Amino acid sequence: RRAYGKYLRQAVDGDIDVDFDEIPARLQAVSTGGDVTIGLPGNGPFAVDAGTESNQGDTVVRVPRTADPAAARAVVTARSSTGDVTVQDRR
Repeated sequence: RRAYGKYLRQAVDGDIDVDFDEIPARLQAVSTGGDVTIGLPGNGPFAVDAGTESNQGDTVVRVPRTADPAAARAVVTARSSTGDVTVQDRR
């Protein structure tokens, strides 16, 4: 089932930690100085663009993925300048 709506969140010098029961069609979470952790419902696939801007953080993606946004349940962007980025099944 395709999702609708969008979720946008930005943090400066802070963490973003969010779990979704229902995923919006587009999700963007960006921190300039903290960790980004996103919990998604287990059924994907998701088009995930996740990463860090420096060598100071790790990127981990633990959800079903697709490179094709049209085939994705949702398009997810998770980025951090200096922290860790994790996209995983909802806790």
